[in-house]
Amino acid sequence: MKSGKIFFIAFIFFTIASCHKVQIIRPPEGGGSVTFSGKGEFKSNLLVENRIPTSNTNPSDDETLLVGNDVGQYFSSTDFGKPSNPSKLPFLKSNAVAGLTLQLLPSDMKVVSYPGAFGTAADPEWNIASNWFKINPYDMEYQGQSTAEVLQGEINSNRTLTANKTYLLRGQVFVNSGATLTIEPGTIIFGDGKPSDGILCINRGGKLIARGTAERPIVFTSSKAGKQRQRGDWGGIVICGRAPNNKGTDVLVEGIQTGSSGDGGKYGGNIPADNSGEISYVRVEFAGIAVTPGNEVNGITFGSVGSATKVDHVIVSVGGDDGLEWFGGSVNARFVGLYDILDDDLDMDAGYTGNIQFVYSLRNPFAADESLTGSLEITSSKTAGSIPGTAPVIANMTSVGPIYLVGEGSFNPNHEGGARVSADARPKIVNNVFIGWPRGLMNY
Repeated sequence: MKSGKIFFIAFIFFTIASCHKVQIIRPPEGGGSVTFSGKGEFKSNLLVENRIPTSNTNPSDDETLLVGNDVGQYFSSTDFGKPSNPSKLPFLKSNAVAGLTLQLLPSDMKVVSYPGAFGTAADPEWNIASNWFKINPYDMEYQGQSTAEVLQGEINSNRTLTANKTYLLRGQVFVNSGATLTIEPGTIIFGDGKPSDGILCINRGGKLIARGTAERPIVFTSSKAGKQRQRGDWGGIVICGRAPNNKGTDVLVEGIQTGSSGDGGKYGGNIPADNSGEISYVRVEFAGIAVTPGNEVNGITFGSVGSATKVDHVIVSVGGDDGLEWFGGSVNARFVGLYDILDDDLDMDAGYTGNIQFVYSLRNPFAADESLTGSLEITSSKTAGSIPGTAPVIANMTSVGPIYLVGEGSFNPNHEGGARVSADARPKIVNNVFIGWPRGLMNY
């Protein structure tokens, strides 16, 4: 999904993205201005052990940032997230970080007294001791692959998946307009691998009610067992809504077929508060594929999903493309975990305007997409002035990057930045923590 993205630097790289060569030009080392300046607002973020803390940022933002070079100065341990213990979390020594004044957040976001996903402890709503909060999917084993009920084709009336069965997504499964797919807490859905590349696609006017609980999460995972599981074992989840974006009112998600209704995988409209259902206490594991060359499906893809949709307590792990990606829309998200995502953890484009709060990202230092990766990738449109512009608020994210995880060792050089914002986007990225990235924050 990075084909054609342009980055500014003093030197030029050539890489392969979407099966053709793309010129990659980044901001200059150490920051400074270039031909045009990005417009990301980076305020009150804690940047620790990043090789270059900021690139091409605004001076007024830099005055609010806190830059440190010692994890031990701010965190209660120095081995959180390391390969020997990926479940250990980055708790702060003190909620009040000296030298950092937090920014006020919109009224619909939660007020906490610390930057990042966690303070001296986790907010109770994280439910970190629950059965849902399993960042590393290799810790989990599932049964029922051989007896799973096959889901395929199109769902045109209300249907419920019950926890006393397992299910197998085969090919592109559509929930069409007027139908609601309800998934009971504790249900396990396996994604079929190649050549069918199982994908669940909620079309405009359809709904997904995947309302798990902390102790009985809903799990979408690989149909393989044990160590055979790997990223890209199946497709992922696609949700299409009728909220605005800046591409049009009838846009097709990459790689999705239109189905018999002709509306499969299409998103866009003029209903900001459109409701596509609920995703709560859900894990998505080993998803993310290229359906066709250059057309990738993410862990979860949101196309013009409206603000009446509820998204919270979602973990995407060992993903073959982005963790979560938004194309326009205004849906909010809270309490999101991301582990070992190949491309960007969170990718926002096409006029996305929602709010995202409480995000924990732990990278795999040795795995990164060849199109360059980061925790946040925020773009808006290839056509200048397109409205709505991409302008989310992102707060209380903790992103643990590759440099921290390997120390003096080597890591995949396609890891680029904790947060990367294009010149046409206007996000507010505030009260976050970025640790151990080649570049902490960057406009391009």
